[in-house]
Amino acid sequence: MYICICSGVTDSDIKRCVEQKGVEDIRGLKAELGACGQCGKCIPEARRLLSACHGEKTFVKSGLKAA
Repeated sequence: MYICICSGVTDSDIKRCVEQKGVEDIRGLKAELGACGQCGKCIPEARRLLSACHGEKTFVKSGLKAA
């Protein structure tokens, strides 16, 4: 699913960026993917996705599995 239409960034792009480059915030997404830098309408969804990705990362690191 497209998250940032202006830059053509998908949810998969963001997930990959978090996993491979350790991006943690909107500033990182702007730097790595060019996302969230134009109209700004995607910022809430990008933040939600970043939070979800980091929540999954916490579960994986701790050895816990999400229900």
